[in-house]
Amino acid sequence: MINRIFNRTNLKFNILLALFILALISLKWSDAIMADNTLAQKLKGKILLQVEENGEAWYVFPADLKRYYLGRPADALNLMKDLGLGITNADLAKISAAKFDYANLEDSDNDGLPDLIENALKTDPRKTDSDGDGHNDGEEIYNDYNPLGNNKIAIDKTLSKNLAGQILIQIESAGEAWYVNPDNLKRYYLGRPIDALNLMKKIGLGITNENLAKIDKLIVKPENTNDYIVKNYTSAKTDGTRIYQEPNNLYSFAYPNNWKIKKFDASPDEVQLSDANRDFIEEEKAVITIHKFSTASSTEVGQFKIAVSGSQVMKKQEKDFEVANKPAFETSYLYPLAFQKTALIQIDDKNFLRVSLTASKNNYSGYETIYDALIKSFDIKSSTN
Repeated sequence: MINRIFNRTNLKFNILLALFILALISLKWSDAIMADNTLAQKLKGKILLQVEENGEAWYVFPADLKRYYLGRPADALNLMKDLGLGITNADLAKISAAKFDYANLEDSDNDGLPDLIENALKTDPRKTDSDGDGHNDGEEIYNDYNPLGNNKIAIDKTLSKNLAGQILIQIESAGEAWYVNPDNLKRYYLGRPIDALNLMKKIGLGITNENLAKIDKLIVKPENTNDYIVKNYTSAKTDGTRIYQEPNNLYSFAYPNNWKIKKFDASPDEVQLSDANRDFIEEEKAVITIHKFSTASSTEVGQFKIAVSGSQVMKKQEKDFEVANKPAFETSYLYPLAFQKTALIQIDDKNFLRVSLTASKNNYSGYETIYDALIKSFDIKSSTN
């Protein structure tokens, strides 16, 4: 954190380990620290139920082999979506759909496909046979036939195996979520919170407390997930952005509607935005971090000017300017793997905001435009602390 790493003698940053810091940011989003755990490897992607307790559910995330507590139905669905991978409709169709008892979902045309699933698959929830070929939509979907054409769907076993245990989010639809069961490589619609709960109960694997304790755990507070933050602290605009309002109404800003927004237990005053699924460097995407911090005594923003050393680091820009009528200082640097642009904004004499963009070196210019727009959208009030 910024107020922990600046040099207390002259209040200037020393970022000699810049690449290491960038790697930490990437890992924070990717959750890709692999656990050396044989049992976790065996159970990755599975939903586990504590048989010696009250059936509490855990999800072993394939990317880091940690178990995530799923908690209440709504919290579980939010968390699973937060850990999800974006997928196109074309690729989703290459994974077999599992026939499951969706008793709680309305099926207007009684074709075996609930209306919500038909909306996700672009079939007609009011027609038993959307393509008029004599076979109802449910029959075709569950037997790997195209409900919108006469062809059989080519199931991609390799893709299905690669995505086993993953949560998939339809990026071309309304963000519908699916779970690929590693036991049969079929996808299950997660739907509403109650549907996700029923799924966990039906296909979850029982586990003893002793064995569960062998898998590293990570509990994510529901209020730190994307869906919770979007629902409670953002509002959509007509220009394709969302306005985030800090819970204490200290500041607000606009960000792209299709980016995820998160918070972390270890950094309660930090918000992170990204368009990456897991690793923004590998995917050539970006992360924007907004972090509020305080100093013990009155400080001017200029005292935080960054001193960066290293033969492979190139300074791109340095300027003084204003953000929402507050004094600010901005620098940008090009590292061997990434581009970083950071603004330090003075809220009052002891409170500051650090807004930082970190993007892949190969395509940072577009992200710099997004970052600049975010900076211009800031509205900041004086701190009450």
